[in-house]
Amino acid sequence: MCSYCGCRNIPMIAKLNAEHDAIVNSSYALEIAFRDQDLEAARLACKELGDLLHPHTHREQVGLFAEMEKDELFTEHIASLCAEHDELDADLDAIAAGDLPRIQTMITLLNNHIDREENGLFPAALAYLDDTQWDLIQRPELMNGPEHGHTQSHPH
Repeated sequence: MCSYCGCRNIPMIAKLNAEHDAIVNSSYALEIAFRDQDLEAARLACKELGDLLHPHTHREQVGLFAEMEKDELFTEHIASLCAEHDELDADLDAIAAGDLPRIQTMITLLNNHIDREENGLFPAALAYLDDTQWDLIQRPELMNGPEHGHTQSHPH
């Protein structure tokens, strides 16, 4: 993430950024599974990555994204990020089912997606959202949970 706009001083943005770091670190196990063509390792890596990714995307979509998309300036961008969340879910399912070549495109999508959020959406949120919106985004149930569990359906 950029270091100049100050968005990391916002608790939810700091949390999402830390989760991005953990997600990226977890994705390395998929790269190793691909290199070794190890389906069992890929399945385990998909589960571990999904356990990090799903609460994170839920937190984004019902918090930050829900507030950002209220402004038509961001509606299309938010919709594309939500579609990428769904695509990442589908990639994890396909990889766990044995489609190991999909790992490379999934990792590329994941890294590009995180870059779009950290270097585009997060700084925009800092500039466009007001204190009332931040209070909604940073409500305790989003800041503290859900930490585990997976729901395939996203609110967008």
